[in-house]
Amino acid sequence: MRFPALLTVLVCAVAAHAQTFEFLGDTTGLDRFNRPTSLTSLSSFATDVAFEPIEVEVTETGRYTILSDQTNFGLRWDGYLLIYEGTFDPASPLDGLIALNDDYRGALLPGTGIGYSGIENITLVEGVSYFIVHTGFANDDQGPYQLQASGVGQVRPFTCYADIDGNSQLDLFDFLAYQNLFDAGDLEADCDEDGDLTLFDFLCFQNAFDLGCE
Repeated sequence: MRFPALLTVLVCAVAAHAQTFEFLGDTTGLDRFNRPTSLTSLSSFATDVAFEPIEVEVTETGRYTILSDQTNFGLRWDGYLLIYEGTFDPASPLDGLIALNDDYRGALLPGTGIGYSGIENITLVEGVSYFIVHTGFANDDQGPYQLQASGVGQVRPFTCYADIDGNSQLDLFDFLAYQNLFDAGDLEADCDEDGDLTLFDFLCFQNAFDLGCE
């Protein structure tokens, strides 16, 4: 499943081995779903809330912090933050859910409570797809937000190398693109990580494509 692209994406270096991934989003007028209220239950009142999902990955396994500020755009609205691992289906909003937060109470944002959401020190695994889903507390809660993600490695938009040209088909042009990436030193093109680009890499990408990585 693919979703609308982010409005703005920025990657800012903050240390020799860590970066802060920042992006601006806006849930206004987007698709709606029944928001979870815990890892195992759905809200009885937030049954039709606008949401925006962002698919990301990390470059190193370890702990990460994801923060959202909903106050920087001339208004304060009550946002809600959810993290999914591997999958996000708004028709089954509990599947893959690993963390959530309504009102942040930590010290890493300008304020706490309504208008701020955050999840600190969550363990994310390299090579796994994650969905950061921004939504609202109640059905009428929607608006713009600024989100930051940082940790031991880089957080970046998820890239599916199986369909590298993005045409929803696995064809000769994808295989040629793998070869060009490998020749340029991009190790992601070595799907089986044996140091060579061979038939087994093509079969590896075929398996990934068949599993839904498009």
